[in-house]
Amino acid sequence: MKSRLIILDPNNAQDLRKPALSLSSRALKKGAAIHSPYSVIASKRGSDCAAIHSLESSFAKVDSRARAVDSMDCRATASAVSRNDDKNAANKKVDSRIFDKNAQNVVSQNAARRQDFAIFDKNAKNVSKQPKDSRICDDKSLLCECVQGRILGVCNCSTREAIKDLSRKAESTSQAATPPNISIIVPVFNTQPYITRCLQSLITQTLRDIEIIIVDDCGSDGAMEIARSFATRDPRIHILRNPTNLGLLHTRCVGASLAQGEYILYVDSDDYIKPNLCELAYKSASQSQADMVVFGSECKGFYRYVYQPKGSMIYTGSALSKLIFPTRSKFSPYLWNKLYKRELIARADSIISRVAGPITLAEDLLKAFVLLHLSSTAITLPEKLYIYCANASSSTSSCKDRAQSRAKALEDIGAYGKVAEALALCARELAPCDRELYGKLDKILRYLVLCKKAQASHYVKNMCASLFVWFRIESLAKILLYLLSFGKIVR
Repeated sequence: MKSRLIILDPNNAQDLRKPALSLSSRALKKGAAIHSPYSVIASKRGSDCAAIHSLESSFAKVDSRARAVDSMDCRATASAVSRNDDKNAANKKVDSRIFDKNAQNVVSQNAARRQDFAIFDKNAKNVSKQPKDSRICDDKSLLCECVQGRILGVCNCSTREAIKDLSRKAESTSQAATPPNISIIVPVFNTQPYITRCLQSLITQTLRDIEIIIVDDCGSDGAMEIARSFATRDPRIHILRNPTNLGLLHTRCVGASLAQGEYILYVDSDDYIKPNLCELAYKSASQSQADMVVFGSECKGFYRYVYQPKGSMIYTGSALSKLIFPTRSKFSPYLWNKLYKRELIARADSIISRVAGPITLAEDLLKAFVLLHLSSTAITLPEKLYIYCANASSSTSSCKDRAQSRAKALEDIGAYGKVAEALALCARELAPCDRELYGKLDKILRYLVLCKKAQASHYVKNMCASLFVWFRIESLAKILLYLLSFGKIVR
């Protein structure tokens, strides 16, 4: 049997691979040991070595061609990968250019912001370099104008927006600066003979961490010139000026609106205080955490009853009314013999400024009513630390100026009517309020009106009528003095 030699096209690598794979598969099924296509051909009977060598040469060419094809495929693949990489790199360059462009925009925006901050810093430096007129800053003047505008009913939208900006500035600066222990409010109106004595007692306080806020209520004498001279020497003094005369009640509100201290003390510009008042009062307030500290006082130049604490006592709840009504016939509603928490004053002033117009008389009575409702505790000090002084306007009227006295009495009657109206409005704002306390204060106002009517006309008749409203030994003494002087002394 002649052996058949199968010679495939050496130019087709795929045709050569397929019979080898097929042969290997059949041999594996029969369990034959297959080593290579060369061994299969060598086993054929009658084959010659020349044919084997020819086949080996063909396989060598085929392998060489296959390697060349594989190399071409690898180069093509590498070329394709390179082209994809180049394309991706180009895309990355585009993205990079976009990123660079965005980065440039961000840089330009940051530069603009830095420029804005530079302008802001420059403005801030310019503001800080501006000289202060008697230590008055523009922001404080702006807030003062807003408070005065609220009292006068002329606060507009632009002012309110400015106050919002001022509040934000105050919040940012309040964290950096430590507030003083006490803010002293000093209203000034035509007290030139006394203001030096007053301010000298304030700047020499043993407690140094204080601020002094002087509010000019549009007086006509040289009191404010003296105040400005003190301000140039003591940086703790700040000076404000009302646009018009507001009276003692609202002038105190204007000063307290700018106070930064933990506590507030009111001092009239014709009075003065002992050197250790602030130290003792602040120490007592800090230890007790009371809303008010009530201390003793002295009255010079005339008689006036003022509540004098007998010792260090704490008042709470309804017992607070004893601070202005210590006995049935005694009445002591004064504000200057007390130290108050600033938050308490702020709440009271917000109510009073909302319901009360300018008031010239009995302003202490109205504010004492509001403060007693808002307070929870008060502590007393037995020391006499405040000196209340009489001036020319407090002198007894005589028959030489009887016509002027009557005109002033009629004016005061109208002023008491305004206080009674404001008291009723405050009672509504504080509802539910202490009806007993409100009834007592209303009775005091009716009593004061009858006393003023007595000064205007029919003295004995009106003074006797006042005894039925509020029986006081003082009223009996006034009637007796009038009768003994045959109508020459009228009080």
